[in-house]
Amino acid sequence: MLIRLASSVALMFGLAPHAKAGWIHEVRAPSAALPATSSLRYDAAPDVGTPRLDEALLALTDASRVELDILVLHERMLEADFQHELFLLLRASAPSQLEEALVSSGNHDNPALLALRRPFLQAVSDSRIVTGYRQDLAKHGLRVADVQLEKLALDASGDTPRLRCFLWLTLLPL
Repeated sequence: MLIRLASSVALMFGLAPHAKAGWIHEVRAPSAALPATSSLRYDAAPDVGTPRLDEALLALTDASRVELDILVLHERMLEADFQHELFLLLRASAPSQLEEALVSSGNHDNPALLALRRPFLQAVSDSRIVTGYRQDLAKHGLRVADVQLEKLALDASGDTPRLRCFLWLTLLPL
């Protein structure tokens, strides 16, 4: 419990570790308000889950559980390589919206971040990371239907700006 708490605190400050992170399969039972879902969640904690997405998908196939609705990427997005790529893509596709957001930074209600939302979703979709995920998913008869986010925030107070949000990919059969 203490290790998970430390990991959560590290994530809040954008210090996501990358060593031996992995994918965890989670199933949520249906409720009166929500349908059942099957997801793979990327967890940045050391020695957790299956290290690569293709291995996690293969494990689900081997267990005859290929139904998968969501890939949860909140923690993956915090890692330096993904952050770097997202900023590169945003600088190329939406430089003025990114500059406005960097100058004002802040939380999800900030108008500058609302204007950055659509370019951000496109950057995630176009990233080499999500492109690789698409290839892995296609091998298992799945495709990315949509990129979703909640509460996009930008911290530009330090030397390296950091984007944060709840981020997931919704999946459908091919």
